[in-house]
Amino acid sequence: MNFSIVHEQNEDVGIMVISGYFSSEAGEMLSQQIEELLRNGTIKFIFDFAACTSVNSPGAASILDITLRIHDDFRGKVFITSLRALMKNLFEMVGIFPLAGSAEKIEAALIELA
Repeated sequence: MNFSIVHEQNEDVGIMVISGYFSSEAGEMLSQQIEELLRNGTIKFIFDFAACTSVNSPGAASILDITLRIHDDFRGKVFITSLRALMKNLFEMVGIFPLAGSAEKIEAALIELA
């Protein structure tokens, strides 16, 4: 396992800090954590990729599925922060944006989600 996902809560926003290599395995772990948070009433999320080294195509597809679940099924909001240019291009190609917002830092995303 070359990744970790740490959940931090900032009032009504779930912040998911993603570290390491994001693949379908990481996507499954993130999905399980998000489902639990959704069941408990959290519908605003930040996915922070500052410590993420790389995202593969199945990992990006997982992020899309999770974002669709939050956006469509719960009318929630997602902001993705600290993306490198290559990751941002990948997320644009798979259709994560404009479903999710993008911000340079967690603090900027928190202001947008307030």
